[in-house]
Amino acid sequence: MNSVKEMLRAVKTLIAKPENWTQNTAARDKRGMAIYIEAPEACSFCLSGALDRVTYDNRAPNSTTHFELLNLRRKSSDLLSTTLMSTKFVNHYIRYNDTVSHREVIELLDRAIQKAEALDV
Repeated sequence: MNSVKEMLRAVKTLIAKPENWTQNTAARDKRGMAIYIEAPEACSFCLSGALDRVTYDNRAPNSTTHFELLNLRRKSSDLLSTTLMSTKFVNHYIRYNDTVSHREVIELLDRAIQKAEALDV
């Protein structure tokens, strides 16, 4: 994982199906119980939890260093927030995730990915 657009695409893939997305907690297991994003049983994620899980899953040796991954996560988070504020006038994507539909979250990711592609980040 070497770019914001790659990270955002991975996040979108992780929560593309409604059953893999959640609200009001970072992650849930198959019973709907809140769980740590790192737990193998975690199967649905909010937008922030998905960013964290993608970061966690990509921390393998001989790839991007942990610091670089955290920097990509921060840049992805910033891009999501600025994309959201430019269209919805909501101050943060975590609150947005918890108040809108799955479709709207995916649309936000699509806009952020387009922005990342245009900026080549």
